[in-house]
Parts: sequence; structure tokens; C-alpha cells
Amino acid sequence: MRVVGLGASAGGMEALMSLLSNLPDNTGAAFVLILHLSPDHHSVMDELLAKHASMPITIVDSVMPVQANQIYIISKDKNLTLEKNMLITHPRTPNDGLNLPIDKFFHSLGESQKEKAIGVILSGTGTDGSRGVRTIKEAGGLVLVQTPESAKFDGMPKAVLRLQMADKVLSPEGLASILTDILEWSDTNGDFNIAISGNGVEPLPYLDRILREVLTATGIDFSGYREPTLNRRLANRVLLHRLGDPEEYIELLRKDDREIFALQKDFLIGVTRFFRNPLAFESLERVVLPQIFDNREEEEAVRIWVPACSTGEEAYSIALIFDRYLRKNNLNHDFKIFGTDVDSAAIKLASEGAFSHNCAADIPDDLLLEYFVKEADFYRIKSVIRDKMLFAVHNLLSDPPFIHMDLISCRNALIYFKSVSQRAVLSTFHFALNPMGYLFLGPSESLGDVKHAYNQVEKKWNIFQKKENTQLPYQSRLRSGPGQLLHQPRKKTKTAEVQAVSSGEEELKDPFTKYLLDYYVPTVLFLNDKLDVIYIQGNVERLLTFPRGQADFNLDNMLPPEQVLLFRKGVGKVSGNEISVVYKDVSFSKNGNDELLDLRFRRVNLNGNEEDTFMVELLANTDGAAANEVELEEVNSNELLKDHIRILEGKLNQANSNSKDLVSRLESTNEELQASNRELLAANEELQSTNEELQSVNEELYTVNNELQIKNENLTTVNNDIKNLLKSTEIGTIFLDAELRIRRFTPAIRQQFNLLETDIGRPITDFSSTLEKLDIAEISREVFETLDTFEQEVTDQQGNHYLLRILPYRTEKNMIKGLVINFVDVNELMKVKEQIKTFANKFQAIFDYSNETIMVLDKDGTITRINQEFGGLEAPKLIFKNVYDYLQEEDRNSLENALQKTLNKKEPQEVKVSLITRDRGDRFYSGCVIPVIDQDQETHPVKKIIIIWADRTEQIIKHQQMLDAVGEYESFMDNALHQIILLDSEGIIKHINRVKFQDLEKSDLIGNSIYDFAGEGEGKQIATAIEQVFTGATSQKIAYEIRNKEGKNIQVELIGTPVILNDKVQYAALIVNDTESINQ
Repeated sequence: MRVVGLGASAGGMEALMSLLSNLPDNTGAAFVLILHLSPDHHSVMDELLAKHASMPITIVDSVMPVQANQIYIISKDKNLTLEKNMLITHPRTPNDGLNLPIDKFFHSLGESQKEKAIGVILSGTGTDGSRGVRTIKEAGGLVLVQTPESAKFDGMPKAVLRLQMADKVLSPEGLASILTDILEWSDTNGDFNIAISGNGVEPLPYLDRILREVLTATGIDFSGYREPTLNRRLANRVLLHRLGDPEEYIELLRKDDREIFALQKDFLIGVTRFFRNPLAFESLERVVLPQIFDNREEEEAVRIWVPACSTGEEAYSIALIFDRYLRKNNLNHDFKIFGTDVDSAAIKLASEGAFSHNCAADIPDDLLLEYFVKEADFYRIKSVIRDKMLFAVHNLLSDPPFIHMDLISCRNALIYFKSVSQRAVLSTFHFALNPMGYLFLGPSESLGDVKHAYNQVEKKWNIFQKKENTQLPYQSRLRSGPGQLLHQPRKKTKTAEVQAVSSGEEELKDPFTKYLLDYYVPTVLFLNDKLDVIYIQGNVERLLTFPRGQADFNLDNMLPPEQVLLFRKGVGKVSGNEISVVYKDVSFSKNGNDELLDLRFRRVNLNGNEEDTFMVELLANTDGAAANEVELEEVNSNELLKDHIRILEGKLNQANSNSKDLVSRLESTNEELQASNRELLAANEELQSTNEELQSVNEELYTVNNELQIKNENLTTVNNDIKNLLKSTEIGTIFLDAELRIRRFTPAIRQQFNLLETDIGRPITDFSSTLEKLDIAEISREVFETLDTFEQEVTDQQGNHYLLRILPYRTEKNMIKGLVINFVDVNELMKVKEQIKTFANKFQAIFDYSNETIMVLDKDGTITRINQEFGGLEAPKLIFKNVYDYLQEEDRNSLENALQKTLNKKEPQEVKVSLITRDRGDRFYSGCVIPVIDQDQETHPVKKIIIIWADRTEQIIKHQQMLDAVGEYESFMDNALHQIILLDSEGIIKHINRVKFQDLEKSDLIGNSIYDFAGEGEGKQIATAIEQVFTGATSQKIAYEIRNKEGKNIQVELIGTPVILNDKVQYAALIVNDTESINQ
């Protein structure tokens, strides 16, 4: 599970609202909000943000585990860290000084979540968070930042952007969108790492191709870096673009240079801070520095190299302890620190010597006070330290090293290199160190194969000393394969801007042209008026000495003083003139080789060059002066020096005279200033401390003010809601204070009291009401004394009914501040009560006097009410018994199914059951199961069931008797000689013994009407006969003609006679006789 940390301060409320309102509730991540909250003010941050967030919000007051799709907010008086998916709270005490909660949490987030960490920086003043994001980036996590333009206060976003640590810079809405995409994409595309990193055995084609793209665009080769490290950072870049195929990312690199440089920046890591591992620097100062300065001549400066220095914090840390050591021990030695890094942007920041205010958390107080000046947005290192520093762009894996070093500090850089690169770099350090020089590595690094060349000084902090008389193989360029250099030329810095024919943009690729130039063209130097070397042609290594370390190509550093004077004099003579000057037989000496040369000086005008440029030709000899050329005699260096010394002595004498007057004035002033300075220093310390506290308090107050402003807006809304509620409600309400004076009332109260707006503040006892026999004032006093709610139905003089309720007015802290009197109109309720009472009386009458048994059941079949006996059992004995206990198994199942359907469908069901009684035999009942629905049947379940039982025992007995009689009659009919038809009162044929005349089957007749088989006249006669039979008449005869089966018309006689069952005519029997049979 990913954990996302969000840091915000002043102005962060709006950003958080916007961001959280655009986050879904199913990201699968936990979100931890770190804000600058005042410990003295109750925070309602959770309430305010809950209106905009779709996830639940929890304030972290104690240790708790993080859970997915949850938002956690830091408590107002605690700091928060993350350890193994547990949020750990730390008390915040007044002695903590400048509190940086965002930095603290982001440090723990990076250490706990590693490459899964995501830090988000939102609006805020100051620089809190800018140190913590370094840890996240070092662990391989992602850093997202709000755009300064969209932030109400841009201090925190700009602090991170200045360090170039942001992976994306977006508005709060954009941050929410990319967070959603990242969290969703990382859950479904986790196999991209495998595609990039391979299987650990085969080569890495995708990574190799990507590194080549970076090399081509930036000139930096990362193939010497460890592949897992590169892959983690590469995966983050792919994650930001939501790409699933490595080919897509390679195509993006080819199209977008910005992405290449962003990837390069991630590869470089660039994470550092002041005094990382403070105990390690204490060991360096305690053990190493005394050894370095012991028996060292004062004029011999200490040389220190800090490669991979990033933005310079480590280099400055070493400078601070060196200077402190020299001051503490009253030593006059000098030291020089060379800080290098391949990242030119980081080197630029290091050269500025300005660091965000939160760096103070890493710097000891005495060093902060002594060596830093606090500015509006930064702490700037004083010039006394900056003057000791030289920063330059340098590739540790490919560029030549700085040499003659007394100390090399390279901490936490080797861990990012492959083993072969580590060995090469360590060999380079060995080459660069003086005998007995010191090497300072990170706590996780080791010497590996070269440990035999060093003595261990501090085991815990990896401080080593180079052994004397040891040598290691040294390569000036590291190679990744046969003939393939890892280094490619980069752009030169201004301090080393020397153009050469063999290496400039105008490189001569024609070998013949190059040969002719080398053979015929003389050695030439191009200088400016400061004697900086701008351009070189020819071999000057035999004449000039090139400086080591930081390149400074000025003749002062490349020639003896007397020759520099000659060059300065020659430049002065041709400056502003179009003539050339030649010095004859100038002696140059280097490495024991002497050489006499003529020097020709000429001012040249080059297009695009604003300053004067001077060309100096170094010639073997000249045969005379050319046109516009002044030929000077052989140069006498002693005379040049004497002239120069005389001029300098004159200037010095004048300066001494001026300085004596100045010193006398300054000495008196200095004493006054020293006293003032001491006072100002003390005041400045107090002011700095106070300013830091005020800044912290100001941020907290802004957050509090922001909360109060939003809360005030909410209160205004609530107040408006209450006003509209009071105006629109039909409930009469009066608010009384503790003295029973009217504070507020609703318009509806005028039905009981004739109140006006001007009556507010008057006692309720001054007013009479329209209520009958009720003393409101007296009841109010009793409620105020007892604090019990009073409730009673009352009636006014017009007969209107109200529910009167009087209760104490309680504040949020449960203090009694008055009374609230409510009059609720219950006229409609009274009408409903009357209707319910009428319905209840009717139901009770039906229940009491019904012939059927009415049974009320619970859902489980328990009888709660019954109006009369059931199955011979008296009603009182059946109460609270279960109806299923009195039924046979088959009937129990039938009733249970009927009840279940009633509960589910909420519709009546029919059921039939039988009971076996001891004294009355079997009893048969048919029941109608009816659901009792209290309210809307769509939303409320059935709670009660009514069953109306009808005793069907006698009916079933009679029906069975009738069936028996019908059976006997049908048996008689089937054996009769005549055709007999049984009809009901509607003329429907119920039975026929045979079909004697028509060409039909019995099935064609049964169930159909007799009238369908008779003519119109015969039908009427038959209908009359049937009617007479059912009304009790005797047998009826009807004669008519019918066609028999042979197709012959014959005369038939129908005799209608009643069939009586259970003393009632049930059927009419038609006996069909043909007249021929009768006559026969």
C-alpha cells in the first residue's frame, strides 16, 4: 500500500480542499496531511475538509496503523512519523524551537516507503518540506509540487523548485488527477520494472538504449551506475507518463528533450545536507584535523577535494569545521576546498552559498551564528568561508582528478556505482591523494579491493589514511567496452574557457591543413587586457605552466613575474594603437630548457568581441621591423623589474602616508564600533531567535485565521438557515433568557401571544395568552428550577389544540441559559386520533361479533389475539401459543408457505387446514391470511398477520354426501336403457350416460350447454322445463323432432325431472325417449 504525504502551511487550506475534492474514494492509498497547526488553538481542520473529501478523515492523536482509502491529519500538538505502515506520534514541546513537521514526516516517509513514497508540497511560507523531499528522492520516490502561481503563498513550493527536486509541478486539481493516475497505473502495470531490468542474467537492451539517448543529449554516461538504482528512477519517470511499454518511453525521449534532462536529473540523485551523520564529522575534526596540521608549514595550504558534492552542503560542512579548528587552536594555516559534481545546475547553487532556512535544523547553533547571515529567504554563508571554496563541473567517472590532496571526502556516492566503477574511482582517489592523505567515505561504503593501500583510522565512519609507498593502477578515462570512451566533451565553464584548434567547434578535420598550420603558423596567444588567455595556437606547453585544479588561464599563474611584466608592458604599448611592438631575445625557461624568442604584440579587432583583444606571436627570430612596427632592443629583465619597483615604491609611500592618517581616525572609531558591534551582535541573536519564533507563530496564526474565517462563513450560513427556519416554521416558539425575558420568537407564536418585534427584552409575565386555564409564567419557573421538560396538550379559546413543550435552553458546554417554549399545532393529529378511534371501535366490533375465528399472529406464528374458540380449543388457552403446534405436518407446511408469501408479497393468501379434536372429530378450516402494514408497504416490513378462519366442516360433510349421492345416481344412469342427461340450472351438461341419437361422443357434450344442440324453438321449451324443475315443479315433458345417427328424422320426448340432494334440487335430469320405442 502506498502512503502519500501532503505538506501545507499558510494558504494550504484552499489547495487541500481543491485537491481532496478531486480525489476518488478508491485509490488504494493512505493520505497523511501535515500542516502547521497552532498547539494552543482547537483545530476544526477535519470538519472543514470532510465537506470536500470522499474518504473518511481521522486526526492522529496516538499510534495507529494506516489503512487504504483513509485521510489522516496531524494533531495540533504533536509531530508525526511513519514506521512500517504505523503512524507514530511524538510530543511537541515548547523547547523544540523551530518546528518543521513536514520535513520530519517526509524523512520517515522516504525511509519507510522507499521508492513507493509520494510527497506533495502545497502552499505555505518558509521552506518546511524542502529537506524532507531530499530523502524521498534519495529513496527513489516521487515529489509533486503545487505551481507557485496557484499557491496563495509560494515559499514552500519555490524552495523545492529551487532544489530541482520536483517530478511534476501542477495546480491542486492537476495534482489530484496525476495522483489518481499514478496510483491506478502502478497497481496494474507493476511488470514494467521487469521489462526494463531484465532477468538479472541477460543484457538490458531497453536500459542500454535509454542510457545512450541520455548520453547523446547530455554528454553524461550513466552506464557505470548500478542498474537497480537507474531502473527505480526510470520506472518513476515512466509512472509519471503512465506508459506500459519501454518502446513508448524511448520514443518519448527522442521527441522531448525536457524529458531527457528530467531523467538525467533523477539519475544524478543529488541528495545531500549539512553534517550528514554529525558524529562522523566530530570524528573527522577530533582525529584527522590534528594530524593534517601537525608539523605543517604555515605557507603550505591544505587541499581538500569533495567530489559529487551536489549543491555543496557537505563541502561547506568540512569548510566550517576546518575554519573552527584553526580559530580554536590559533593556527594561521590556509586551506582550499574543491567541490565538484557532474550536475552544472547543482554546482551553480553551491557557488551561491545560499540555503533555505530549514537548513538550520542540521547545523550546530555555534556554527550557524558564526558563519551564516540570515536573509529574507535564505541563510547565506559568509565570504570568509566562500573564499575558501572552488566549485567546478567535473565527471568523477571520466574527467582527470584534482591532485596533491590532503583530504578527499566522497560520501554516499560510490553506492550508486557498479563494482568496476567503484574500483576505478577508488584508484583515482589514491592517485589524487598526497602520501598519508585521508579518505572520508559514507557509512555504507567500503574500499573493496584497494583496502590494502589504506590504513583504517575510524572503522565506524569509514575514515582511511593512504599508506606511504603504495601504488594503484590509474585510468584517466573509464571504459565500458573495447575502444568506447564513457566521457564525451561537455560545454566548458567560464573559468576554463580556453579554445583550442584541436578541440573547439571549428575543429580542423583535414589532416593536411592541420599539418600546414602546425608547420608554418607560429605559436600565438590571444589575450585580453587582464592577460587572460583567450585562444592558443601551437605548442605552448614548453613555455607556459598550466595550473592544476580549478582552471584559471591568466598569465599571472602561467609565467614568472618578470615575464608577466613584459607581457603587461607590451599590451600597454599597443593598446589604443594600430602599431605592433616586438621584443627581441626574450628568454623562456621551463624544466631546465632555455629558449630565446621574439615577441610581437598587436591589437586586433575581432567581430563580435566588445573588449580589446591582443595577439602575441612567439617567434624564433625576426629580420627587422615591418611596416607600422616598433622594434625594441633586447629586453633586460632586471631593468624592467627596477622600473616597476620604483613605480610601486612611489605608490607605496603615498599609500603609507594616507593610511597613517586613516588609521589614527579609524582606531578611535573602531573602539566605538567594537562596543556597538558587541551590543548589536547580542541584539541580532535575540532578534533572529525572535524572528524565527514569530515566523512559526505567524504561519500557525494564518492557519488558525483561515479556519476561523471558514468557520465564520459556516456560522453565517447556519444563522441564515435558522432565521429562515424560524420565519417559515408553523411551530410557535419563544426563546426566554434566565430572567424569563423574551430573546427571540417565531411568527407562528402570535396565535398564542400577541407579540411584536419591539417586545424582545420584555418578561413573558407581561403578556396574556389565548390558552384556557394555563399559567405559562408559573410553569416556566418550575421548569427552570427542576430542569425537567414539561409537555401537555392545551386548547385555546377558539378550540384549537396544541402540544405545549417547555424545556431548558442548554449551551454547547451544557450550561442553562434560559428556556424554549414550543406550541405545536395538533388539530390535524386530533382529527386523525378520532378517525383511528372510530376505526378501532369498528374493528373491535367485527372482532368480537364475527362468526369466523379471527386470529392475530406474529411473523413466527405466535398467536397474540383471538376472538373465539378454534378447533374446539378455548380462545384464552391459545394466547401466546404457536398456531403450527395444532396442525398436522402437511397443513403446517401449507400455512408456513402462505405466511411466507404474505410477508414477501404483502398480499393476502388463501390456505386450508384440518384439525383433529378429541371430542368433536376432524374439523376443517379455510383461512384468509392478511398482512398488517403499519405504513408505506414499499419501505416498511410486515410486522403482524391476521388470519380469518371459516369452519368448513359441515360444508365439507354435506359436499361429500352430495358426491356420494351423485355417484349413486350416475351409476343408476349408466345402467338405464334410456338416454339420461344431468343439467345444472344454466343448462350446462354435467353428465350423460350415452349418446343415442346424435353422431357425437360423450366428451363432445359434457361441459357444453344443452342449447347448443337444440333448435331455437326447442331451446326455449327446454329452458322453460329446466326452470320449472329447479323451482319445484313436477316432471315436464317436451316433444320435438331430432335426426338420429342414420340420418333419419325421428320424434323424441324429453322428460325433465328434478334430482334432489340434501333437500335441495341440485340437477335437472332429462330422459330422452323416441316415440317409436314408446309405441313399441
